[in-house]
Amino acid sequence: MFTIGMAMATWHVMGMHVRRREQLSAAYGGGYRGGPNNDPNAYGAQAAQLDYFRFTAEQLHDLCAGLGLYQGEGVVYRLDGSVVVQIGKTTFGVMEALLITLHRMASASRRADQVAIFKRNTDVLSRAFAWVLRHYAQRYDSWIFADRSAANAGLERWKPFVQEWASASGRKGLLVDAVGFIDGTRFETSIPGEFQEFFYNGYICKHCVNALAVNCLCGLIIFLAGPDLGTTHDSKLLTESNFLPSMRKLLDDASQHYAYIGFVADSAFAVRKYIFPLFRFKRATADERMYNKNLTSLGRITVEWNNKEIKNYWPLVNNPRVLQINRIGIPVKTILRFAAFLSNCRTCIRQGNQISIYFGVIPPKLEWYLTRPPGV
Repeated sequence: MFTIGMAMATWHVMGMHVRRREQLSAAYGGGYRGGPNNDPNAYGAQAAQLDYFRFTAEQLHDLCAGLGLYQGEGVVYRLDGSVVVQIGKTTFGVMEALLITLHRMASASRRADQVAIFKRNTDVLSRAFAWVLRHYAQRYDSWIFADRSAANAGLERWKPFVQEWASASGRKGLLVDAVGFIDGTRFETSIPGEFQEFFYNGYICKHCVNALAVNCLCGLIIFLAGPDLGTTHDSKLLTESNFLPSMRKLLDDASQHYAYIGFVADSAFAVRKYIFPLFRFKRATADERMYNKNLTSLGRITVEWNNKEIKNYWPLVNNPRVLQINRIGIPVKTILRFAAFLSNCRTCIRQGNQISIYFGVIPPKLEWYLTRPPGV
């Protein structure tokens, strides 16, 4: 009798769970049949949309189409007009997946908080987040931030803008014709279970990963090396990446018109062709200190503005609980590079940010930025 009673109770609880799921599915359109999960306007006015997703409803539709999510893996066009993603027995809307991903990147909220907002269980939330990041990694990461590619056409496509950037730095009064600025930034991670000594950085006294970003004068990150081990030096990241040979292809033509064209870096980097590092302060003469002050105050400070934008607008990258070195699923590298990619998309859609306004250079349109160059 006891066994039969327990079985009946279990069956009753399971029935309640199934009925509850059916009620939620009916109330919220299954999350994809035109329900509020697929409509950015359902989350409030533009101020609320910017707070939740960092984009307005109109910008979200442009971003979703520009990313090619409607042609992504597992996308199914149904007879009722809905466009859904089917992964195993899990189904969610295309726009819904983008909203879930942007909200998680922009709020660093727990899964439980997202359940209350999107009325989806944690399994669907995790699968939607992973689906969007896999789509980005497969379609864009290999040529937008191709730090190991032998033929980096993703960097070479910026060649038509080089002279405009060099002229803008001249108007600002820089002593060199800077087309961009190189700097490394660190992201704190959780304490790894093994090989902790490779991720512990004694300079900031934390476990972290190190990434090297190249920022141009239109406010975009045109190259990203890493992230790598927290103990990896910035100059090593630059040497091991494909930036140096790609940079020469990018600047060789423009160097005929600008004698001191190149990228400005801090004193941690060595002097190379087209790279202008600062002088070490303790060994610098009066003229060298004046040179450092000119490049730092008029140009190189803008690198920190982009780092601030990534960490402020996408606080998920500041959450050590999420950035786990040994995590299963989406790696830390993809999450960090996706945050930089979203910042670039946001700059293109808004046609500017703090850096582009400072130098007076308008960034390209989102459609151009997401267009794959030929031969890549």
